[in-house]
Amino acid sequence: MLVKDTETIEQHLAAARFQQENEALARYLEDQLKPPGGYGDDQGLKRCNPEAQRGRTMSTEDFERKLSSIAPQLVFRSYGDPTKKGVYWNVGKPNQQGLAFENSLSMPEFSIYELVQRELQNPIVADENFRLDARDLPKYEIVPEERDAQGNITREADINWYDSLPGMDDQEDAWREKVRGWRQLLVMLVLEGQITIADMERVFGSANRRGYALYLGKHDSKQAH
Repeated sequence: MLVKDTETIEQHLAAARFQQENEALARYLEDQLKPPGGYGDDQGLKRCNPEAQRGRTMSTEDFERKLSSIAPQLVFRSYGDPTKKGVYWNVGKPNQQGLAFENSLSMPEFSIYELVQRELQNPIVADENFRLDARDLPKYEIVPEERDAQGNITREADINWYDSLPGMDDQEDAWREKVRGWRQLLVMLVLEGQITIADMERVFGSANRRGYALYLGKHDSKQAH
């Protein structure tokens, strides 16, 4: 009877240790899954929606006229593809460079992308109230670290997961630019040093998108209003 009770106690202790391990692992994963600063309003969400990406459309003619008013050094030329045009700087010099954009009566504001299915983080994990239930953890194996005879670590401890982690789903993701948006081109010209953010936003306005603000080095999406 005593042996049976001892075995039962050991089983309960082992189950308790396993539950504690799972809880600790769940809290660790919560911390790892949450992206720094949370998700913005266009963190992979609007980019997958062609209608949202169209935004405020503009004809190529209007775009060139506005851009020329703040960057007269730029030269516009036809492209090999009649649906495209090119904008160039340092024309006639060894360091001539250029970018392609759409030749259209209705250029989208933001680039439209081809979509693919990928395993991505679900935005719900960025919510400050998100809690990961240890019962939702997939099967896993903890691989202990290995050391050589001198005590030096030859392999770090790791966790082998046998299924998708919680907070990860198969989702559509923007993969390759299909139609370049006029605002994307403006951002590229800012990064190339051909126009300033102030001039760009004075003539073309701004975009209330956190990704847009951060891409231009702003620290708060409110700066992109």
